Amino acid sequence: MTYTKFIKGSIIFVLFFAVAESKQLMTNTGDVKELLISISKLSPQPNYSLSTDENDIQQLTDTEILRFPIWSKKGCVGWHKRTPVKISAKIEAKNNNGVLKIHTAKGLYAGVKGLKRVDVYSKTPSNQYIHVGEYHGQTDEWEDRKNHWININVYGAYDELEIVVHADGTNIFIDEIEWIPGKGVDGFVQENLIPTNQIIKDSTNRLKTALLEDSEIASNFENNGVANLSKSIIWQDDPWGDLSGKPPVVKSNLALTEIKIIGVKNEKESAVLGVFNAENDGEYNVTISSNQEINAQAIKIGIVKSILTASGVLVFDPILPIKQNETFKIEANKVSYIWLTIDLEQLQETNYQANILVSSDNLQAPYSIPLTIDVVNKAIVINEPAAINWSYTSNLPIWKNRKKTMEDLLEHGINVFVVPPQHIPQPNVDGNWNIGAAIRLKKDLDLFKGNGQILLIVGWGPGSRPAWMFNDKNLTEQRKFEILKNWLNKLNTYMTQQGFHNSEWALYPVDEAHSKKLDFLIKIAKWIKQANPDIRVYANPSQSRRGYATYRDLKILEPLIDIWQPSLAFAQQKGNRFFSEMETPWWVYDNPKAPVKQSSPFKNYRRLAWKAWNIGSSGIGFWSYSDTQGSSAWDDFDGVRADWAVVYESEEKPVSSRRWEAFREGVEDYKLLTKTENMDCFPRELMNMKQGMINNYPSSSQALEQVRKQMLSCLKEH
Repeated sequence: MTYTKFIKGSIIFVLFFAVAESKQLMTNTGDVKELLISISKLSPQPNYSLSTDENDIQQLTDTEILRFPIWSKKGCVGWHKRTPVKISAKIEAKNNNGVLKIHTAKGLYAGVKGLKRVDVYSKTPSNQYIHVGEYHGQTDEWEDRKNHWININVYGAYDELEIVVHADGTNIFIDEIEWIPGKGVDGFVQENLIPTNQIIKDSTNRLKTALLEDSEIASNFENNGVANLSKSIIWQDDPWGDLSGKPPVVKSNLALTEIKIIGVKNEKESAVLGVFNAENDGEYNVTISSNQEINAQAIKIGIVKSILTASGVLVFDPILPIKQNETFKIEANKVSYIWLTIDLEQLQETNYQANILVSSDNLQAPYSIPLTIDVVNKAIVINEPAAINWSYTSNLPIWKNRKKTMEDLLEHGINVFVVPPQHIPQPNVDGNWNIGAAIRLKKDLDLFKGNGQILLIVGWGPGSRPAWMFNDKNLTEQRKFEILKNWLNKLNTYMTQQGFHNSEWALYPVDEAHSKKLDFLIKIAKWIKQANPDIRVYANPSQSRRGYATYRDLKILEPLIDIWQPSLAFAQQKGNRFFSEMETPWWVYDNPKAPVKQSSPFKNYRRLAWKAWNIGSSGIGFWSYSDTQGSSAWDDFDGVRADWAVVYESEEKPVSSRRWEAFREGVEDYKLLTKTENMDCFPRELMNMKQGMINNYPSSSQALEQVRKQMLSCLKEH
């Protein structure tokens, strides 16, 4: 009898965990299921509009399994640009081992990549937590356009759980959470106690560790054909290309090539050297040697550091400045990159010969790399292209040193500055201004004054501010207009008192208008012009799956908008007809995909200026200079989402990046393009590009430099 019970129990146990480990769960057939897990709290609150409702907590355990795509249904729970999230749960089982199942989905067409990582923590009798289970996913291997079950083995759990979920990308969607208990689940329980307020940090550290292991740059280089490389080497690399962290395929007759720099008097040029250390860990330093006198400020040196992005990719992006002779460490069998910025305006002569000396105790003698600098002794004097990157002074920690940060923006060609909504006294029914916002506005205006255009983004629109315009049913349309008119006149008077002419600033009422926001923009722009036609209006229409401005919409807006800056995609596609007909100056903007630290310096930042020139735009921009949501730019994992900043905070001046330097060089390229485009020696490839005969030109950094040299030669002739 005992033996029979044992056999039956074993069969039940095997069948039970076969279900637990399956990828799919049968849909509810109407049978009543025992609720073995309950959810008590979601932090932060779900915010994805298509799925969020008041029943989110109950829906996570309602046993109803949704069909794909789950994120468009109210039975799903979704977070957008909120990662990680923490789900508080209680398991009702009598034992503490089992499988936690999470039902989610992948749909790349909608930007839904899946879940990158899940950590499960359990509350101990001491009111601290232990780590009892984890999932670290390779979502690239998930089938697209399909729902997926994640199964997490949990060991040694008490009844209270905290489930920390990290998105792969920007979206988290969960349809169902289940708990399947089982005495037979064995595993090692980590007994390190974790305080309640350290759970998110602990999970984030586990994510970073796992991602670093996934993306670790191998110390042997067999794939590069240099497995037997025994000597340290140095080479010139592409500043805007893929710095792989590996030496190039090396031939026995490797020779250091000369670095040649050519540019216009008021430009800065960049170069990068790769150094592979085949010896033990070593200290290196860089000096510049020349028989000619070179201003100490003319050549700046930096080390390009590697950084882990939110998607788990190691990239070389931040450029940490160092002084000549300052040492930096290169580990054994590792690569480091030396960055050079040559400020041609600091050079008195037109031709320079120098040597870059790289020294180390690991080297028998310093490497000496010839450096030739050819300065076209003609400063390009034209109307500067408009350059904007939404550099909100509220973006800490990057804006900690306002003076140094402003200097950095100006050095990189930024001449359009945006004051954020919280720094602008918003219109109220009673006509009073918020004193705190007025103080912040004055500080921003004092900082930006004399350096370019000012845009006042007020962030209006349906579901947003001003609340009285949308929610106060007691106000007539005429009364709303009068409130707005009084505010506009007050704002206009204030800007005049601060020393700004109407030609120096504009109101930025709605951001990226399409769908309902587009209808509101048309309405509010009419009101603004009716109330005070001297106030200029800025608009940056875009396109999305939810809609876009038609040609008719744009024609309605045409007499109301003074500064246009459509997204590049909109200007090239849905809005092409309108903007190709426009005779007044207009700008474009384009944003790389997140996480931006791994975006291409060449394609996403430098070539943006070339695309703008090609379609007739006179300005460029991108999001964003300093957006980190208040977290550190050095860490993609310490905030609610990955950073969008193009620089990194420091105690003094922001630390630059390859992306930021690429944008600056793009601004310089634009000036060269507009200066030479009407000359008879203008490169034929660029004429063909302008006429639409070739696309995506230049296709590489090398092609860009080649055609740029032709333009410089053309400039010399004139």
